[in-house]
Amino acid sequence: MPAKKLDKSKMPCNRPKADTDGKHKRVVKACANGKEKIVHYGAKGYSSNYSPEARKQYRRRHAGEGSASKLTAGYWAFHDLWSAGSKVYREGKSSGKGERFKSTKKKK
Repeated sequence: MPAKKLDKSKMPCNRPKADTDGKHKRVVKACANGKEKIVHYGAKGYSSNYSPEARKQYRRRHAGEGSASKLTAGYWAFHDLWSAGSKVYREGKSSGKGERFKSTKKKK
């Protein structure tokens, strides 16, 4: 079943929310310099380690994305998913192996 199409006119600018497309964790209507763009970011199904050490490593690797345009997925991942104020980070979620690693075999 395809995801419901987002109505950009009903979304507030620069307010991330959970994504419903089944592929991404978050979605935002990014607004900058008079432009608007729907940005999906944060791949679902991958293991995520949001520990302080992993956060430090990610932010060091992707430091350039922190100052990139708000119209990019990298900007939103850097500031929303990997910031100290992030809900994911505050809850200390570390899923170990992500959904893509779960066995699809049924046990007998």
